[in-house]
Amino acid sequence: MKLARSLGRNLRELYATTDSAELTKWEALDMIEPWGDDWQQAATICSAVFQAMTGSRIPWPDFVPTIEFQRDTAAEARNMSQQKSIVAAALQAMAQQTE
Repeated sequence: MKLARSLGRNLRELYATTDSAELTKWEALDMIEPWGDDWQQAATICSAVFQAMTGSRIPWPDFVPTIEFQRDTAAEARNMSQQKSIVAAALQAMAQQTE
């Protein structure tokens, strides 16, 4: 959907003009090198959560990685449940603070 949005098309138009092989290549490229505003969105969320939890402000660009790295999708998959637990614990702590 990101590709369609970036091209200013809907999914039907994208599928009508792009074959499966090309879509697979775009998907692989996106996994290796995310594009669009994903980093900015994630960094903005991190900045807001950090400020809410600590009262200190760190600008969102400080949360964007500046080094090049290769994504390890296997490691990402292994860590997903741990990350979900951490986020759930942080949300629960925030909810308790507001009570």
